[in-house]
Amino acid sequence: MFVRRKIVKGKHYFQVVENNRVGGRVCQAVLVSLRQWPTLPAAKAAIPERLHELECLVAAKRQEQSQADSHRPWPKYTRSGQTNWRLVHQRASQDIRRRRHEITRLTSLLEDIQELEQEVTR
Repeated sequence: MFVRRKIVKGKHYFQVVENNRVGGRVCQAVLVSLRQWPTLPAAKAAIPERLHELECLVAAKRQEQSQADSHRPWPKYTRSGQTNWRLVHQRASQDIRRRRHEITRLTSLLEDIQELEQEVTR
C-alpha cells in the first residue's frame, strides 16, 4: 500500500493505492482518494476542522432561509433596490445542499481512513 500523486489539469491529487496480482498481472486498486491532503495523518487531522467549518456555514445559511421565510408571502415582483426574498431562499437552499454533500463526502473519507489505519495496524 502506498500514496500516489496524480496531476490532473494542473491540480495535484493524492490516492492510497494497493497492488494486487490478478491472473498473472499486477492491478492497482485505489483504496482512498485523499483529494488535497498528501498523507493519511494530514487528512485525518484536517477533516474534523473542515467538517466544523461546513456545519457553521450550513447554520448561517439556515438562518438566511428562515429570515427569507419570515417575509412570506413573497411579492411576485420586486422594485429595484428591494431584496428578492424568494431568490435569497433558493440560493440558501442550493448552498445548503452543496455543503451537505461535501459533509457526506468528507465523513465517508474519514471513515475510509480509519478503516485503512485499522488494517495497517493488524
